[in-house]
Amino acid sequence: MPNIQKAARLVLALFAIQFGAARVSAAEVAIAAPVDCTAPLSSIDSKVLFSGHANIPPSCGSDTSLAEARQSRAELKEPKQRLTTTPQGLNRLCGKEPKYIWARPEEFNDGSKRLRALLDLAKSGRLDKGTQVVEATPSISGEQHLALCRVSAQGGPPRECDTVAILGGGESWLRGELDRTGERIPKSVACQVGGYSRVSGSIGIHWIVETGRDIQLFSKSLISLLSSEQNLVAKIKLTTDTDGKVYAVSIQTSAPLRNSKTLPDGWREAFDFYMDIRNISDLKKQGFEFDGSLMALVSRQAVGSQTQYQGLSDGQRDRYLAAFDDLVAKSITSACPKSTKVDAESFTCN
Repeated sequence: MPNIQKAARLVLALFAIQFGAARVSAAEVAIAAPVDCTAPLSSIDSKVLFSGHANIPPSCGSDTSLAEARQSRAELKEPKQRLTTTPQGLNRLCGKEPKYIWARPEEFNDGSKRLRALLDLAKSGRLDKGTQVVEATPSISGEQHLALCRVSAQGGPPRECDTVAILGGGESWLRGELDRTGERIPKSVACQVGGYSRVSGSIGIHWIVETGRDIQLFSKSLISLLSSEQNLVAKIKLTTDTDGKVYAVSIQTSAPLRNSKTLPDGWREAFDFYMDIRNISDLKKQGFEFDGSLMALVSRQAVGSQTQYQGLSDGQRDRYLAAFDDLVAKSITSACPKSTKVDAESFTCN
């Protein structure tokens, strides 16, 4: 009898989509995996696929509640453009994640088709272009979350899952973005950052500030933000001239093996961050040069050994670059509220 009820429920769901209702209250799924890993693992359903480690499953990612989806839609003004569930490359330039929008399927230009595809993939459990749809666990009472996960062509458990559909209470919601179809995606982009990637895999950050203000005003601002935003404690070295005036500050800090504050939930990180602030070498200018370096290792597992951590992928490197470049730029504007950004790597501060 339970199997008959499940089959009937799925038929009704697909019937509703086929005839334009585009609202599904439940779906039949073949696989479940933990997505919201902030909950105790003991609460995860027995259907969960683990990685083989008694730690954080590789499927941990980003989850959204029905209440949060409704709030997202309430905050969105009626868009001039239609919404799309298909990611657009233009939304991911310069290492920035797009701002996702939650809405009803009928509000998306491809909503009904996308929901139908998600239901089909969830029921079959089959792979689709390196992805797999699973039911996100732990579940929220009265809600069913479908998550899109990465999978390896060689097999293995789902990885880095993000909830993309929510069913429940006679409603269905999808995650999407503003439709950028038709907008030209440039072959090269001048991103407004003062950072860059090195061949070694490390990240370099460089800024110049033309100012007559004291160097320690800027170093203290950076140290404060490293503490408040990254929970880091810095080691500081001051270099002075013969008159005792500080003309260079070296800041060194390290993140232990911890949950990442830059990547999505479920990622672990360990990194070293260095920043030298010194007088500008150009005699025609007065001010300071920021020259920093970040080397990071990451892992999907809560392992206790760095031998099981790995270097950053291109996408992850972009996210760390954007995060720490923004942090250093923010420290400059905090130290000098009336500063002006001249170009991608320089400020003036009066």
